[in-house]
Amino acid sequence: MILIFTSLLLIMVLAYVGNNRDVMSPGVLITFSFLFSSCWALAYSKAWSLEPSIQTILVIVLGVLEFVIVSFCVSKVMNNSFSEERTLVWMDISKVKAVLVLLIEIFITITAIHSIKKVTGIGNLSDAIYSYRQISLFSSTQSYELPKIVHIGNYFCVACGYYFGYLLIKKLILYKKVDFLYFILIVVSGYESTLYGSRTGLFMLIFGLVTYWYLLRQMHEGHSMQIKAKYYIFGGLGIATFLSLFKQLAILLGREVTTSSFDYLAIYLGAEIKNLDIFIRGNRFPITNDIFHTQTFIFISSFFGKIFGAKNISYKLDLPFQGVNGFDLGNVYTMFYQFLYDLGYIGVFLFTLIMAFIIQIIYSKAKSYQDNGKVSYSILLYGYCVNTLILAFFSNKFYELVANTSIVYVVLFWIILNILFYGRSKKVIKK
Repeated sequence: MILIFTSLLLIMVLAYVGNNRDVMSPGVLITFSFLFSSCWALAYSKAWSLEPSIQTILVIVLGVLEFVIVSFCVSKVMNNSFSEERTLVWMDISKVKAVLVLLIEIFITITAIHSIKKVTGIGNLSDAIYSYRQISLFSSTQSYELPKIVHIGNYFCVACGYYFGYLLIKKLILYKKVDFLYFILIVVSGYESTLYGSRTGLFMLIFGLVTYWYLLRQMHEGHSMQIKAKYYIFGGLGIATFLSLFKQLAILLGREVTTSSFDYLAIYLGAEIKNLDIFIRGNRFPITNDIFHTQTFIFISSFFGKIFGAKNISYKLDLPFQGVNGFDLGNVYTMFYQFLYDLGYIGVFLFTLIMAFIIQIIYSKAKSYQDNGKVSYSILLYGYCVNTLILAFFSNKFYELVANTSIVYVVLFWIILNILFYGRSKKVIKK
């Protein structure tokens, strides 16, 4: 583990310097993701008997290094500097329309709660959420089908969370005040995302807001912006607070947690490296050559399977639970697991390259955006995708989000919201 940790630390320094000390650049974020996880894995290396194989070391270190190099090259080809324009443009939106969107969010949330209780047959919400998640993820003999309108409603709420998060941060930067209506819209969006048993959506939304603050502040202040030490302190305290409440949030979602808070965090933040090592040591790759059982593109495969009537195909993620020395290690294996599963070591190279290429293009577009008052799609999208970098140590979030019909709905709702609020010409206010 020492070799993985020190190698990632060196790559982190290179990524940070190579990207002009831009802490939100894709190369820096993905390296930090694995470096952070390796710290936990290193702390538990004795308890977990973690001595990574050379293959595991090379997959993690060279995979991260490849991402950093590809994203760096793409950034040099594209315009990768922040806009010289140091002025944000504010265009007021209709409060009446915003309240209408809030009412729709509340209706969707109530409908989702009712539907989850109905399909599970459980009256207690926490128990119903837990049952729904367990059956949806792990059962091959039973399934819960929520109405299509509930899924579409979820996409709408997700889109609203990021959209109004953008507006909240922008108004905060320009006028130094929090818009209460925008804040409520974000809170309802975050709460609705937890109804399906996962904390990932809430986590993603929080980091999306941080991304918007960083990008919009850079746009507003230009190259003169310096991130003060207090912001790193506040960020660290925020992460520490979130992690301290992580176990309690799991209990609220109906999960039974018997381990200590620290051991529970270690399972989520460091065990992925041990699980990946177990997977690499115990298998020959690829595991499958059947596109209909792909793990990397499982959601898009499921979508086309249903279209062409392949209802007999199982579209469950193949994520067996692991354990060692009496420790439960969970069932996540870093983003490299799916790449190895589908195409072996070639898959690690190919899928990492594609991921780095796409995300760096989005980020470069976001950095060069010239504000016209409307909500920027490139900034929205990077805030949505940035979590796939932060959570890369955890699982294959990038392809789960991008190779998924859900992103089509989210982007479509962003377009609809922009048309709803900015479709007609308005007075532009420059700050």
